[in-house]
Amino acid sequence: MNWLNDVGAILQQYAEAHTSDDFPGIEVDFEQVALAAPKTVLAEGLAEALRSERTPPFPRLVAQLFESADGYQRAALLDLIAGKGAKTSPEDAESVTPEEVERRALEAERKDPSVVERISAFCAERPDLTLALGCAALQVAMARIAGMQFSP
Repeated sequence: MNWLNDVGAILQQYAEAHTSDDFPGIEVDFEQVALAAPKTVLAEGLAEALRSERTPPFPRLVAQLFESADGYQRAALLDLIAGKGAKTSPEDAESVTPEEVERRALEAERKDPSVVERISAFCAERPDLTLALGCAALQVAMARIAGMQFSP
């Protein structure tokens, strides 16, 4: 857990936070934690954020990611939503609207709740794109990561 030496002080403030606390530097804090923490830890925190009642619903968050993604990332998101065997080209992904992504994500979540873990793992590998989830989602993720490290 030597990565905690690098970002433990950052995480500590989120471990002690209340949901109403404001963190004006959360994007910078998240990027620092994302660079230091194992991707599995980061993915678990992001999964918590994607499921949280304190953030927009999962389908809306996926649409936000899609809106901020490049063509290759959009194609990958569509494939993750569709499930096994899906192969979308970046060109095909460009013709899909965020509203359509939201609809597909809602349907995918209903059919297979593990889509949340797939999207979380995808985001853990792309912290710059993950910033598109917004401050509330980042705060939930940081609190979860902190809780996993500092709770008894």
